Amino acid sequence: MTTARHGKRGVPGRTAGMTTRAPDGEPDGVPPDPIITRNRTADVMAALVRSFGWDEETLVPMFTSTRQASILNPARVEAGLRDNEGPLSGISVTTGSPWWHSPHEAYRQGATSSPNGVLVGDTSVGKSAFLKTEIGRLIETGGRAVVFDRKRQSGSGYSDHGEYERLASIPSIPTARLILDRTPGQGAVINILDPAIARVDDEETHAGQDELLRLAAEVALGRALTQKETTALAAAHGRAWAENSEPTVTDVVTALYGLDTRAAPGPSRDGVPVLEALGLVDRSSMVEWGLDVALALKRFVDGDLSGLINGATHAPDGGPLDLTAPLIVVDVSAMAPGSIALGFMQVVVISYLESRWMTMPGDKLIVIEEAYSDEDAPRVAKMLKRTAKRARGTGTMLLSAWHHLSDVQDGSDLWALIKETGVQYLYRQRSRHDAEAVCRFWDLDPGTYVPLLTSLPKGQFLVVMGSRPPEVIQHIRTSQEMWITDTDAALYGVGQEAGS
Repeated sequence: MTTARHGKRGVPGRTAGMTTRAPDGEPDGVPPDPIITRNRTADVMAALVRSFGWDEETLVPMFTSTRQASILNPARVEAGLRDNEGPLSGISVTTGSPWWHSPHEAYRQGATSSPNGVLVGDTSVGKSAFLKTEIGRLIETGGRAVVFDRKRQSGSGYSDHGEYERLASIPSIPTARLILDRTPGQGAVINILDPAIARVDDEETHAGQDELLRLAAEVALGRALTQKETTALAAAHGRAWAENSEPTVTDVVTALYGLDTRAAPGPSRDGVPVLEALGLVDRSSMVEWGLDVALALKRFVDGDLSGLINGATHAPDGGPLDLTAPLIVVDVSAMAPGSIALGFMQVVVISYLESRWMTMPGDKLIVIEEAYSDEDAPRVAKMLKRTAKRARGTGTMLLSAWHHLSDVQDGSDLWALIKETGVQYLYRQRSRHDAEAVCRFWDLDPGTYVPLLTSLPKGQFLVVMGSRPPEVIQHIRTSQEMWITDTDAALYGVGQEAGS
């Protein structure tokens, strides 16, 4: 007879002779496997954790700084931006981050291969506003700048001065105004043979009197000097210095008419030049070597440059010319735009200041807005190109502004001056043709950047700097800077902000 009994857990229906199993699958009377028990316990705990949501990640807030948090923005990391590259200059439209910028500091940190920069864009897109704020911020941080002011602002409240007058009126920006005007008693004179300018050119740091004199002669002649003319001019330069404590261009012209065989190149024997002993030169031929130069220089200094470079350096009132102020505003509004005289005088002023700045600390900035072209003054462009290359030696940045790159001849000195800049600030272009020229110039993808460059709003620009990805920047200004950069006062009324 068979009797029923409860199994291990009191389950009826189990009979003798049968092996019963507990619900966990273990046979009755067999101790549970410890590994299986642990796994079962883990499953129960996991279910409990999931039921309360304890398995979800919890974000714990942490304190950080703007310097550390920048790593969270991939676009910013890709651009390699640093918040110690100068003052806050704008907001990156590309990354949404603040844009701290100083071209001098970017060069020192190796972000660019050149400290020089260029602005390219149509009129009324914000180039002048950027230039003015860059100058002001540089000077506020201990730097120096010179700007060539070509525009009169008749409605700005400063009818007798140019568009940089508001910047110059800020008490924290000491300013010296240099007026270049051929009218007697109206403008300053800068003698290109001034003792403040080194007599001999230095490829690394400054232009010398010899280079300025040679440039004046070439501009006057409209061509390069021949070997004989170069020899005659150098000899006349030396003779002018030997006979005068502070010679002028007129003294050089006089010396050109008085050259003799002692100025002949080559060796001498018993005090007689070999060329003279051979009958190849005499006093007449030496004067002939420099005759065209003498005639051209005389016409140039008495005509195109009358009252500008011939005579001792002095201020309009006849007193000493003091250009030690941090900001030098050179008023060239009386000179014809695009003229050779304007381009030449820019080079003269820059050379004069370079000689003074060599012993002065701080970053320096030279601002040149479009004033000539390749065809008008190719030799001036060559001189400015050399000035730009010397920038490294004096801590100087040359920042130029242009309207149309399509007007620049490929391979010219002006082309090289713009091409070799370290930072490019590209504003809205007037036409697709201009935008395509910009893309070709700096190897930018036309499919991406032509539509962008033709649609940038006022105050925004595409900055291209070294190997960093190009970024769109929204320029920002303080309320004072907005007043300084208001160039529409003549249209909207004195003191009214129209947005420049």
